[in-house]
Amino acid sequence: MIKKNGFFFLVFFSFIACSISAQPSIKYWDKAGYIKIGAGAVMPGVNFSDATINGMYAKNGFQIGIDGNYMIAYGLGLGLDLEYNKFVFDKTSFFQHSKAETIKSKGGYSSTKFGLNILFNVPILLASEKFVINFYGEGNAGLRGMNIPEIDLTYNEIANKYVEVSYRARANTMGYIGYSAGLQFLFSNKYGINISYNAVLPSRHSIKYSARMFDAAGNLYEQENYLHDLLDNKGVQIGFMFIIGKK
Repeated sequence: MIKKNGFFFLVFFSFIACSISAQPSIKYWDKAGYIKIGAGAVMPGVNFSDATINGMYAKNGFQIGIDGNYMIAYGLGLGLDLEYNKFVFDKTSFFQHSKAETIKSKGGYSSTKFGLNILFNVPILLASEKFVINFYGEGNAGLRGMNIPEIDLTYNEIANKYVEVSYRARANTMGYIGYSAGLQFLFSNKYGINISYNAVLPSRHSIKYSARMFDAAGNLYEQENYLHDLLDNKGVQIGFMFIIGKK
């Protein structure tokens, strides 16, 4: 489980530091922007990770993202977000529930997101713009692709109609809504460090996949099917940012 205590402690510490010699400047970002590159841990939601016959068997993984944001005025900005999430597949639990004799799997759940950002910033000047702490909140919405792991199972022909069953991903695109919040340490109006918490809100989606099945006589059966569940997740990121257009 991702621990948020350290993140909130860092936010609290930053507020204390700001109170010593702080000078809020809501116009700090006017007509400027930044490119942010970050990575961190990602955790699937309850249904997405549930290790039952109706669950999705996803486990904690990693995420990599890049943002480009431009601030219009008074801390308000717009931007674009590209992010890749990779979740580990709980092969052991799935195998136990499948009642199969053998299992082979490749990969895990993977998701690529592309969306729009709407954000609000509260910059705190600590050293005449040479060192700035920026608190921000960001809403995200866009499109998301989702792939399942490749899974091959074998069964005893006495216990099961099919002796070989294979699951493969199909192209999947769906919408998503999420948010992120965090703080940034900015240096000399040129670069900075970003620490953030992010989440995709719960919403029910369908993931299309194909199933190929052979019976004991060697007959092939194919079908297209869907997984229906909530695909929410949350995570933390740390990364670097490069400020553009700030003098």
